[in-house]
Amino acid sequence: MDKKTLDYYKNNANEIFQRYENASEGVDRFFRMAFPPESKVLDIGAGSGRDMRKLIAQGYDAIGIEPCKELIELALKHHPELSGKLFQASLPDLDDKYNGKFDGVLCSAVLMHIPKEHLFDAAFSLKRILKPGGYLLIFLPGKGPKTDNQSRDENGRLYHHYSPEYLQLLLERIGFQLNGFWEVEDGMGREGRTWIVQLYFLKYSSGIRPIEQIESVLNRDRKVATYKVALFRALCEISISNYNQVIWENNGMVGIPVDLIAEKWIYYYWPLIENPQFIPQIYGEKEGGGISIAFRNSLKEMVDLYRSKGGLAGFVQDLQNSSFDLKTEKLFYSLLQTINETIIRGPVIYSGSSIKSGRADRMFSYNKKDMTIRLKADIFIEISFMSKWLPDTIILRWAELTSKMSKNSITPGQVVDIFLKEKK
Repeated sequence: MDKKTLDYYKNNANEIFQRYENASEGVDRFFRMAFPPESKVLDIGAGSGRDMRKLIAQGYDAIGIEPCKELIELALKHHPELSGKLFQASLPDLDDKYNGKFDGVLCSAVLMHIPKEHLFDAAFSLKRILKPGGYLLIFLPGKGPKTDNQSRDENGRLYHHYSPEYLQLLLERIGFQLNGFWEVEDGMGREGRTWIVQLYFLKYSSGIRPIEQIESVLNRDRKVATYKVALFRALCEISISNYNQVIWENNGMVGIPVDLIAEKWIYYYWPLIENPQFIPQIYGEKEGGGISIAFRNSLKEMVDLYRSKGGLAGFVQDLQNSSFDLKTEKLFYSLLQTINETIIRGPVIYSGSSIKSGRADRMFSYNKKDMTIRLKADIFIEISFMSKWLPDTIILRWAELTSKMSKNSITPGQVVDIFLKEKK
């Protein structure tokens, strides 16, 4: 959960607890139309435990999670019957013990506090904890409150006004189906405030869908370097801005020129190499050490060459204008070749290992004849469809991985800032 938002709830727990307790009827009127009788329901963002108690009163086997320890303590103090049913946890990082355990999930006034870069993972967590055929009841802000240009309300809470259509598109891509839609008045009596209510059904599915393969590589594949996330970042960008260079084959496969991916990698890794602080990109990598990403020295040489020539922007301009001098051109093609080999021998071979093992189950392959990275067309199409959410998720994943590789000497936020600076 966003830290500033959580701090607000921690520092104002008593006031918030009373506000929740005094709220009028609202959420509970949807329970019987959303969840089968006596089913097991998880209340995410349980707050004071008000909705949990109403679920239990209606005969449901209700469990609650809440990120704010202070609210949990107040809930258990005033409602000891919730003991053993209310736990500290939050989206998107739900423990595997919740996987596939629930017939229904209540997610009331929670998703607006989820940063955009976490929304993809949060959606998958909601899917993960539901049984196939389960129901998801969501409450989103409708009208109000006003927020600043950082999507924060007057209390400093992260308060995204995700449109219901935006959320529907994401959830339906991963296997949900919208079953109900309502707009209701605010249960706390705040004038001019409304809530959007959406009810989703998790469809039964057989086999592994393309989006699940993508999510598996991003979140569950073993990663010793940042190569896998770099490959997916490149595929996202290519699906949006370089799709005319994609080769669509008649056998349900697509081919992406490996040179095009390698060129994207130069842009991505450049600001990391250029940064004054050494930033490892493989476990065990340190300045002057024996372990290093394969192309660090070549890319550093190019970075140093352009320090007085406009940096990355100068390099891109010379590349696009084909104005390299002989020395730079030779270095560029050597760098490109090294990155190509890294892509082919690294993420192309090892992506998808968390789903199944064995050569036949790899997500990617390399076609030496036309120098393309091949993958199933439906996976590439899914990457294109998910381009609203994947890039932010990938950059966050890259930043978190880098922080671990640095043994936390570099924070994920610092890495994200480097990437954002590169985009300007």
